[in-house]
Formats: sequence, structure tokens, C-alpha cells
Amino acid sequence: MATENTESHSPPTPQSDSAISLQSTLTRWCIRLFVLVWTIVIAIDTLPTAYSPFPPLKYETNNRLRHFGLSQGDWPLFAPNPILVNGVIVAELIDHNRSQHAWSSIDWSQETIWQKFYRFRHMNYLQRVGNNTAACEDLADYAKRVLPNQSYNGPWYPSIQFIEPVPLEPPVIACKLFQYEQRMVIPEDNPLPKQADTIWSTNSKFLVKREYAP
Repeated sequence: MATENTESHSPPTPQSDSAISLQSTLTRWCIRLFVLVWTIVIAIDTLPTAYSPFPPLKYETNNRLRHFGLSQGDWPLFAPNPILVNGVIVAELIDHNRSQHAWSSIDWSQETIWQKFYRFRHMNYLQRVGNNTAACEDLADYAKRVLPNQSYNGPWYPSIQFIEPVPLEPPVIACKLFQYEQRMVIPEDNPLPKQADTIWSTNSKFLVKREYAP
């Protein structure tokens, strides 16, 4: 004769329902608090410096978020000094013969609108990589591995653009990265000039130097 094992389930008590309800309420409020705090942080980070009531707080917030790659910046998309996507990354490579070779990334100001739209992630990466030292070191290591093979068609570079068409002789023992960009010279008292009359200044910024064992 088979016996059946029956398990008795006690009905939910008011105390257990109350604990579940309290936990659910606490979870919802924690999420709301996180969203509120994050919204305030983003607002502080993106608020233009000229309109920020607490510039030191803005700079501190910006610096801390930048370490994690979360900084939004000022978003200066309009006058008087908008962000212009016209910079290039230049890599100077030194091979084992101590010969120097220069390579330039894509000049996005010369690309079509479709290329800028289709590859905007690559464009934004190359424009912003100079803001993060660790990212610059990774890009230098990538250039050291890839650029000696001139037939390589990389994800950010449709073709290897050597400024001086002198073949590298691996191994590469050093790599320096620079960022060059054009900036509009804003007149102080006069209205903004027409595009044909605009004066541009070229700015260069040293990013990183990496050395490698032969």
C-alpha cells in the first residue's frame, strides 16, 4: 500500500506580507533616489561653465566622472565657440633602426556627411581619446601592433595613411601620439565672420609616449 507524503504549507501571515511590502517599497525608493542623484550629477556636469553657480563643484564632478569615462562635458554645440570635429590623431613610430615614421588618422572634416553619420562612433572616439590617458596608451599599443602591416584595414582607418611613405622595419620600439585640431579664432568685438573669412588656428597636444622592448 503506497503512502502519500503530504507537505503542509502554512498560509501567509500578515507579518510576512508586511515584510515583502516593506522590501518592495524600499527597493522602489532606492531606485528613485539613484535616478534623482544621477540626474543631478549629469545636470551639474553638462551645465555650461558660464551659467554654473558653483564652478568648483562642476570641475570636481567633471574630473571624477572623466576617470570612469562618464563625463558629458559642457556640450558647447553652438556659438561662441562650438565643438568642431576636425581634429586628427598623429602617431610617430620609431623602428629598430631609429627611423621615424608618421601616421595620421582620418581627417573627418574632409569626409562625406554619410561617412560621418555611419561612423560617428569612430569619429567621436578619435576626437575624445585625448581626454583619457589610459585610452591613449591603448591606442598607442594598437598602432604599434597594426601600423607596421601597411595592408591592414583597421576598424577606424579605411586605409593606412602614412604621411611619409617610408616602409617601417619592425619591431617598433617607441610610439608617440599627438592630437592636432583646428580652432576658430573668435573676434572679440566684431560679429562672427563669414565662413570664407574665418581665421583658424592649429593646436597640437601631446598625448602619450610608449616604449617597447625590441
